[in-house]
Amino acid sequence: MGDFILQLFPAGGGLGQSVITTVWIGITVVCLLNLRFGFPLTGLVVPGYLVPLLIVSPTSAAVILIEAVVVYGLMLFSAKYVMQKFGYAEMFGRDRFFAIILISILVRVVMDTLFWPLIANVLSGWDITFDYSSQLYSLGLVIIALTANVMWNGGFKYGMKVTIVQLLITFLLVRFALMPMTNFSIANLAIMYEAVAASIIAAPKAYIILVITAFIASRANIKYGWEFNGIMLPALLALQLMQPTKLLTSFAETAIILIIGASLLNFTRLRNANIEGARLLLFFFNIGFIYKLFLNYFVVHYYPEIKVTDTFAFGYMLSTLLALKIYQKSALGLVIRATFQTSILGGALAIVIGFIIMFIPSLFVTTDIKELQSTNKVSALGQQISEYKSYLYTSNKGQLDISSYQASQDKNNFKQAIYEINKAPNSIENLLLNKQRLAKLDFQLQFDDSYIYIRDARKTSQRGLFVISRKPSADFIVTVPFPTSESLASDSAGLIFSHFDSRALVFGTSATPTTELTHNNKQSPYYLAFIEALGLEQLFQVREVNNRTNRLLIKTPVGATSQYWIYNQLPSSLSQRLIQQLLGHQETFFGQATNSSLPAANFNGQLFEVFLNSDNYTTLLANISRDESNNEDNAISYATQSLNEVIELFADNITAKGSGAYKPLTANQAALWEFEILHPLYRLKTKLTDQDVDENIINQLNQINATARLMGYQLTLLNNAQGRFLLIAPFVDGAAIAYGQGFYVINLTSSTQLNIEVPRPLFESNTLKFATELFVNSRAEHLLIAGAHPYAHPQANVLLPNNVDSLFNVVHQSYLRFAQNNAILNLQIRSHSAPSWIRPTALAFEYSQSNNAHQHLLQTLNHSLQDLAVDYQVVQGQTATRGLELGTSPQSGYQIFAPHSELATLWLASDFKQQFSVNQQSLLQRLLAISAQPTIKVMNITTLSPANWQAVSSQQQSHFLKTIERYASTQRLTALAQLCKPFANCELQTIEFEGRQEYALAIRQKGKLLAIFNPITNRLTDQNRFNTMMIEGSYAIY
Repeated sequence: MGDFILQLFPAGGGLGQSVITTVWIGITVVCLLNLRFGFPLTGLVVPGYLVPLLIVSPTSAAVILIEAVVVYGLMLFSAKYVMQKFGYAEMFGRDRFFAIILISILVRVVMDTLFWPLIANVLSGWDITFDYSSQLYSLGLVIIALTANVMWNGGFKYGMKVTIVQLLITFLLVRFALMPMTNFSIANLAIMYEAVAASIIAAPKAYIILVITAFIASRANIKYGWEFNGIMLPALLALQLMQPTKLLTSFAETAIILIIGASLLNFTRLRNANIEGARLLLFFFNIGFIYKLFLNYFVVHYYPEIKVTDTFAFGYMLSTLLALKIYQKSALGLVIRATFQTSILGGALAIVIGFIIMFIPSLFVTTDIKELQSTNKVSALGQQISEYKSYLYTSNKGQLDISSYQASQDKNNFKQAIYEINKAPNSIENLLLNKQRLAKLDFQLQFDDSYIYIRDARKTSQRGLFVISRKPSADFIVTVPFPTSESLASDSAGLIFSHFDSRALVFGTSATPTTELTHNNKQSPYYLAFIEALGLEQLFQVREVNNRTNRLLIKTPVGATSQYWIYNQLPSSLSQRLIQQLLGHQETFFGQATNSSLPAANFNGQLFEVFLNSDNYTTLLANISRDESNNEDNAISYATQSLNEVIELFADNITAKGSGAYKPLTANQAALWEFEILHPLYRLKTKLTDQDVDENIINQLNQINATARLMGYQLTLLNNAQGRFLLIAPFVDGAAIAYGQGFYVINLTSSTQLNIEVPRPLFESNTLKFATELFVNSRAEHLLIAGAHPYAHPQANVLLPNNVDSLFNVVHQSYLRFAQNNAILNLQIRSHSAPSWIRPTALAFEYSQSNNAHQHLLQTLNHSLQDLAVDYQVVQGQTATRGLELGTSPQSGYQIFAPHSELATLWLASDFKQQFSVNQQSLLQRLLAISAQPTIKVMNITTLSPANWQAVSSQQQSHFLKTIERYASTQRLTALAQLCKPFANCELQTIEFEGRQEYALAIRQKGKLLAIFNPITNRLTDQNRFNTMMIEGSYAIY
């Protein structure tokens, strides 16, 4: 019976992981204490809200209570002393509660921005993590005010006694009844206020709405006698004015609770019962909770794709309180009208005030709609193309609100400017004159020795990218009508344009149509205007064979495969022989391949349209790469150092705390990273597996590297004893390294679908070294390392729930999107400040346990952790691991869109992580101090043979393991010195792993190896283990 668990809540989310359940228990406790002992019936939501925080994050609960005490003190001072001094009566009722709300907001702002960061800085000096900004995310908007209000009723001592008793009873019920006896889980508790419950810094609009609507409600209550069951009820409703569906579910739930409650009280035996006050309140709350439970089962069973909490009313008690007030007043229309009218008025007024606050400062600040500013340095052609596509990925596709006459005038002025530029492309005077003309149309003109670039400077709606050659050798235009949906075509077009030295290159704005272009997917009018302005009707159109074009090409003679098409005739400056040499031999047809092939329905010129696949692109790159001058600047780097050495080099450049140097990504930079750098690398990785990196792969890497250089990053191919990796890191001497966007490693050999992430490499000491060891040992797919201390900048913390503008998060999410159908395990390496005997090393999953689909990955992870001597517990709500739950972050938030992936966190105890903090030189001195000889023997592991080893007896094995365990907990040399003590002819010798600059301890007996102990990984390798490791790869021993 001890193992019996009542399956009260449905699986798949909802009440089984929601604060709603604990709030219901808390309200029950408050009501029963009121009925039995006369405790005040205030602060109903406080116990149920604070208890989960006490379990998951005691620090956050303590912060709320401290801030509530501060609010009480300030309220006492202002209500009794300040008001009396100025001749006013003491505040009471609605006025007092409104004043408490105002003071609580002020206290939250001041303490969040001034006091708690100071406390965090002090504690960090003692290696105590106090992540106030992350832990306090999603705290309720009014919890502090409600807690302070409870303290006010009956005086501070009485209020504190009431609060503590309510919290204690609720805690006992939740922790020792609800959690162990039912399937309720605290591991991933859903705080339902979500984004609107963020701190004042993250969501000032919510506080403006809250305060203004609460003020109007308090005035309406005094002047008109309107009752809402608390002034916060219309204020909370006002927060949802921009979410009509949430308002609808709130009123629907109110109606259901009212109908059920009124029916039971009027048409059953309950009509004769004395149900008033706390009894009536608890009665309605029970109805509301039971309704939610039934709804939870219904949604999970019939509509599993819907998030269950989306079908609940907003907040924890809003619909119940509204239904209760309607029942008590017997005035449905009056209560609904008063509540809704107050919410609408408060919300609208708050929006207007918020707009004024934002708008007035802009009147005194010079703004510019141009995002692309002129610079002396002009990016290369490939980088220009990648940057343009990044703007297309983030464009809102909306049309600018201008008249059709103005649009026509702008297009004609654009054509005139292009015509003038094309007449004299080498005249600087002509270029500068037309640069001014184009600037009036919000276009930017740049030029270098070879090309003239016309780029759209508008943020909102891109109109194309236009390139004119200053010294053309061929009179045709290379066109790319669908650059984002046919990415390979846009990459190929730039190479074709530069190879032939053609007249111009133009990129459109639309996506590949299913049949023909629609109203929502129109081509930019400037695309055709550019072609017409050049006066050339000879086009070389580049397309791609992919999933989107397959539907169009299936009707062609050869189907959905690479092919060439000639419309009217081949452009005069082209020859089929040269094209076949450049792109490969494919069948050529005459006519129009698709309905969307022509730039305009009335086009009568010469068009050569190519549909290319990856083989054509590889051939193109191979031919282009023969021109060394074209490829030299974009070449990737090569290295043979160990991964540990490379990462240690970059670790020294992680953006420091308080530096302010961290720079978030813009939306187009994030798009450029995902679609132009990361996705092409992921595609290459899937082709590679154990294949050699040949010239064709290097050519593609060089092409991707050109875009990475645009972001200040460099690709480096690492080949060493550990394996073959691709490092994506900023230039050590470049500006981007200070921006703190991190560095990343892709395993190019056969790997498991395991991603190792280090979100806080400096703040949580030595997690970086351990993560590197785990990455190599487990043969993981990717290693993600954040590039900044979480306090380097307000936006530097990659774990902040609303901080999605980091490269760390882009890399995390982009791979999940790329491999969305694969089972992937994302493991974040964190550390806490307690030793393992107080708080163990622990593994936390998004839910209480992992998904069955990831068992093979968990087995791989478990073997690797055992190899690294990691002894851990799984976080399942037990006391020892309390506070180590997954928490809210951009990565956990994205899990809802990645159903096949699993997110987990490995928390390292302080005594375990210490072994990864030892400096190699310091370690060398320590090992030499206990060695039999004062010299270092260099050892190449791969050259050892069975003749070098001696079998270890069971007695020796037991002694070695006990000694190492003692050393791991104490880090004392005297422990290691005991390794050989009980055995004759046994000695210790310091060795250096050849080519790695890492040191270990060889245990020898009669000149032969008994074992090798690596003090960094805490790993002992004997002959049996060595034989197993060598089968897996020589890197596994390190």
